[in-house]
Amino acid sequence: MLASSRLPKAACGRRALHAPRPSSCSIRSSRVTVASVASPVPEGTKVKVTADVTISHVARLGDYSLKGQEGEVVKDVSVHKDQPTNATMPLRCKFVINNDGADVKVIAHLAEDEVEVL
Repeated sequence: MLASSRLPKAACGRRALHAPRPSSCSIRSSRVTVASVASPVPEGTKVKVTADVTISHVARLGDYSLKGQEGEVVKDVSVHKDQPTNATMPLRCKFVINNDGADVKVIAHLAEDEVEVL
């Protein structure tokens, strides 16, 4: 009969036993500097929506197209703590839309290619 190989049992509440990583296999992240990323749009910058963006999260407006609307950038999250982020819609923009005589404030997250800086 073949000799059974004894595998070490993992203690209760511990992860399975793995071989330690050799010191020559250290993982290093490649840091990207802010200079290599598109410069963020400053807060308060006036923008105009050029793409056909439809919002539906404001109940008083229903489905509303923002194309042609002018607003301002509230925050740009494309860079955080001098490091680029992977936000798909990094511009948080505020719009004031006149709806039957009442002004409705709308905040929408937009991509940089959907707006034009005025």
